[in-house]
Parts: sequence; C-alpha cells; structure tokens
Amino acid sequence: MLNRVIRKVRKLKDKIDVLKYLSIDKNASLSVHPEVLLIVARYSENVDWCSTLDIPYVIFNKGTDDLSTDLTSVKLRNVGREGHTILHFIISHYHELPERIIFTQGDPFPHAPDFVESVGKFKNHLPVQPLSLKYLSAKNPKLKGRKEFEVGIPNEQVLQQHTIQHAGVPYYVEELDGQFNVVKPYEYSDPGIQCLHFIQENGLESFSKLCHQFEINEPEIFYFSYAGIFSVDKNQVLRNSLETYKKLMRFLLNDPEHGFLLERMWLTIFGYQPKE
Repeated sequence: MLNRVIRKVRKLKDKIDVLKYLSIDKNASLSVHPEVLLIVARYSENVDWCSTLDIPYVIFNKGTDDLSTDLTSVKLRNVGREGHTILHFIISHYHELPERIIFTQGDPFPHAPDFVESVGKFKNHLPVQPLSLKYLSAKNPKLKGRKEFEVGIPNEQVLQQHTIQHAGVPYYVEELDGQFNVVKPYEYSDPGIQCLHFIQENGLESFSKLCHQFEINEPEIFYFSYAGIFSVDKNQVLRNSLETYKKLMRFLLNDPEHGFLLERMWLTIFGYQPKE
C-alpha cells in the first residue's frame, strides 16, 4: 500500500515537472534539465499504457480531448503525422533539451512489442537507439490484399535472423539505397514509397539530395528503422542547427507525402551508428 502511494506521488511530481518544463519561455534557462522524457505522438490511440511508465512522459494529443486527467498531455494541431510532433518538440525546446529523448507513436506495440521494457533501459541506450522491430506482422489486417500479408514487413524470417540486441533492447535496422529501397539485410521495394512524387522525380539521388537540402551529414550507409520509434541523446540532436529542424518542418508541412520520407531519415538526421 505504501509503495503504491509513493509511486502515485512520484508520478504526480513527474507530471507537474514535465508541464512546467514544457511551459518555459524558449529563451529562459533551466537550472535542471530532465534526464529523460518520452514524447508520445497521439491521434486516436489508447495511451493508457503511459500510466505504467516509470519515466516522465508527455502525450502530444492531436485527436479528441478524451484522455484521462491522470495522464500528462498537451494539445497539438493535427498536421504532419508523428514527424510534426518530433520536430515541434525539438524546435520548441532546442536550447533546453532533456539529456535523453524518446519518441513514439501513440500505439508503439505493433512495431515494438517490448517498448515499455526497452524504454526502462534508457540509461544503456546507444546515442541513437532504434526501438522498433517491424512495420507489421504477418496476417495483420492492414496488409490484407498485399503480397506481404503472408510474411509481414519485414519478412518474419529475415527479422528472426537479423534482430539486434543491445543491453537487453531488441531492435531491427535496414540499409536503404538512394531511392529508399531496402538493400540489406534483404531486398525490398515498398510500392507505397516508390510512388511518391519526390522519389519519382529524383530516383537514386533522392536521399542524397535531401541530405544536401537540409545540410545534414550524408553517411556512407543510409539506415532506417520502422515507425519513428527511437531514443536519442541530446548531443545527437544538437549536431544539427535549429535552422535545419525548421527547414525540415517546412518540408514536412509542404506536402503530406514528405512525412513518409522523413520517417526513413530520422536515423540519418541524428547520426545513428551501429554498435560495434
């Protein structure tokens, strides 16, 4: 009983601290920065799972105001998918970032079944830590009518062979070519990506062109993890200028298709390096 009360009090303190942090003037200075903060991009998903977390979080709610008052949430206009939430937070708090930021969609579990456990191990995360394993499993109704319905995305056999473990955190990373096709650990061309206007116009130069456009260091290998679910150290965010994130936001809001490109660029934007 006592432990339950202590946990409830701590969660209330976390909520107050997070809301205070989010409301600071952009030019103000904090004496203490949050050690870690989970950013949840929510539209209509059930996010009651956030109440089980042992770290501070905030739900950026782009849907209806139907959340429990016990949850830490703020309202955000419904534009730009989860990419807008990520960039909004970074731009708004660029000079006062938490030491570690974790980003996720409102329902991470189809993509990252062990998400809550992985989040709890944030002190052992890589500087840029992918947290997802897949887009969707085989037989998922969202894949019905597609050839991937029987095998999932990625192919479940490939996933079993190439899931990576770091400090007890499972994740999966693919390598892309300049046209956003998967080339490792298997070859896969997503028709939903290849039909995008930017890809059709720029072909194999697409990824490189975007790096140059936003003044992002172009790596030798383009890495990708599904669904915009990852953890990043503050210093990896600060490797890019505030103006770069503002340019990314303008690009995102210029065309609804651009969100699908940015989802495949987050690891590059923040400078992901595979563990040695």
